[in-house]
Amino acid sequence: MRNTPDRHAGHHFVQPAHLLARGVAHPLRLSVARGFVARARGLIAAPPLPHRAPVLGLLLPHCTAVHGLGLLAPLDLLFLSDGVGNTPLDPLDTQAPPATRALVVAHTARLPRFGVRWSRHTTPHGPVRHTLELPAGTLTRWGVQPGDRLILDGGLP
Repeated sequence: MRNTPDRHAGHHFVQPAHLLARGVAHPLRLSVARGFVARARGLIAAPPLPHRAPVLGLLLPHCTAVHGLGLLAPLDLLFLSDGVGNTPLDPLDTQAPPATRALVVAHTARLPRFGVRWSRHTTPHGPVRHTLELPAGTLTRWGVQPGDRLILDGGLP
């Protein structure tokens, strides 16, 4: 991936990540929305996120409910857990960088314009703690299912 950040609607997409779905690693570049204002603003009035590699996404840590008020296009949502017991991606993988963090897809949803979605708080993969917003259609194209993993390269900044 490029070393320069992607910019879209005031967000800087600098966090490299991969979504492992059906054994395929799909590259992502994330913006991490920290704090109340950044989470509340989200992608309000932003043009639709582009469908290109790496796909841009907005990660909302410690956020389990989102709204579509002011959205110009629908979004795909991943509700993520830290995994049961926060187990590593593969405990036998000695090649994985120590700062890599894996989040587990608990469930998915489509956020329509002016809609509201929230997560189930208990899943087989542990409690939902985070939400990832992606361009609409990404989850279907990649075949994302509960249990798939979001790998944050270098951990959260």
